Amino acid sequence: MNRHVFFIATACGVTGLAPLVFSERSNMFTFVLVALVSLFIQVYWRDVVVQLLIVRGIYANKIGDQQKLKNAYLKIYKLMPHSFAGKMSMGVIHSLRKNWEQAESFFRQALYLRPGNIYVSLNLSVVLLQSERFQEAVKLLKALLFAYPRSVMAYKLLAEAYYRLGEPYDARNCLLVARLIDRNDPDIEKFLTTLEKELQDAA
Repeated sequence: MNRHVFFIATACGVTGLAPLVFSERSNMFTFVLVALVSLFIQVYWRDVVVQLLIVRGIYANKIGDQQKLKNAYLKIYKLMPHSFAGKMSMGVIHSLRKNWEQAESFFRQALYLRPGNIYVSLNLSVVLLQSERFQEAVKLLKALLFAYPRSVMAYKLLAEAYYRLGEPYDARNCLLVARLIDRNDPDIEKFLTTLEKELQDAA
């Protein structure tokens, strides 16, 4: 039985039986509250732990500790290997190890579970760029920007893909849009400066 269905069915059963067992309302509410909390923990404890591990992974990434990041995501995969979080986590681990083929496989599995997910799509785009499959990256990023037109990271990755394809004008246009959305990103300015110089030299 699906665990969500199990939770709902059991919760309804508990709340329905409580008035038949307890005559005092305060005792009934206490019983129902304890029972539902216990049921939630029993059914969803893995999800709670996964969220805590995701927070730990985000913090590790922020401080640049790749080992802690790998450890956190590996624990997520071991807890829920067939879930979206598990597939995504293993994709990140393989990306950190530069195992691009394996990373792509896991990201595509995650994308199958959650089609159009922005985080998976961005990570998959990075894998495609690293694998020098620039046309595929362009196609994926264009589709992503259709759904998320204010994604600065998507514009930056698309600019890189165009640049690697030898299309500097398209790359510059992507960066100009990205700068309109986020004027405080130093990477955009640095990339734009490089492109402008190359275009001037080629003129």
